[in-house]
Amino acid sequence: MEHIAAFILAVTCSGDLKDCRELPAPLPVYELYEDCAADLPAVRKRYGKHENLYVECFEVDPMLAEVDSEIVWDVTPEHGLTASVEPIDDEEVLVASRQSRNEESRSLQP
Repeated sequence: MEHIAAFILAVTCSGDLKDCRELPAPLPVYELYEDCAADLPAVRKRYGKHENLYVECFEVDPMLAEVDSEIVWDVTPEHGLTASVEPIDDEEVLVASRQSRNEESRSLQP
């Protein structure tokens, strides 16, 4: 199983930082933080035309690899881009499954 040590996050924002959106990272996760940091100049160059561009590497707690989690990020004038990986509560996780037509019709019969 691959160990994820860091991820790269690229975000562009409006001038007032009220409208921000993620940009796709060429390689979003890294086994070594140093590899993530080494890719930062290339990602900044790739998205250099965007105003208010924020590109950073963030470390991942290895314990979160075993649980459902999400990346939570924000951009502020004081701190720039901040991000963390947060566990998702079980109540927030929905599981979708697909039934075959036979299973579906059997479940509808009284």
